[in-house]
Amino acid sequence: MPSVSQQAAAWSAGLDLSAIPDEVIAGQRWRILDTLGVALAVSALDYGRRIRSGTLALGGQGHA
Repeated sequence: MPSVSQQAAAWSAGLDLSAIPDEVIAGQRWRILDTLGVALAVSALDYGRRIRSGTLALGGQGHA
């Protein structure tokens, strides 16, 4: 049985953007911009620096 992550990946890989209503896509664009704005704003704060340090400590390849 596939894991939840595998199921989500398969579902998203098979998703056809034309099946998503334009209103949903437009709403998600605003949410992405909002998230980026919050991330940029907090990056200059101590809290943001601690988040960055903790994230870097997790390791990884540096690719998103």
